[in-house]
Amino acid sequence: MSPASRRSLLGSIATVGLGVSAGCSAFGTVTSRGATDIVLHNEAPDQRSVAVLVTQDGDDEPRIDTSFELAPNTRETINNEVLMNADYDVEVTMTGEFADSPYSETHSWQDAGQPLHVIVHEQIVFAVQVG
Repeated sequence: MSPASRRSLLGSIATVGLGVSAGCSAFGTVTSRGATDIVLHNEAPDQRSVAVLVTQDGDDEPRIDTSFELAPNTRETINNEVLMNADYDVEVTMTGEFADSPYSETHSWQDAGQPLHVIVHEQIVFAVQVG
């Protein structure tokens, strides 16, 4: 192979590689979305039963419908089940040995990206991770 044709071949490969890595190719637009986590924290001195229902805006079927038994001062992670750059309603219900059992809160998670932390104690607190 002559140096000129080799250079042309390498240039073509580089051009295609750049197009694919930028999300575009000759076959149309290619998009990729990552996934993020929901991290449940039990900060209470006793066990909590926690149910999590996550529904993407516009969908009828939940993306996540699960429950956990969380021992005191523990956490549980729901890994990579929530697609990034979408909006979700996150409903968390907890039961345990406290006055307002069962207790439920709903959070509107806009443009999901960083993990969502759900802290349970006497109340339910939602916090999106920063950084």
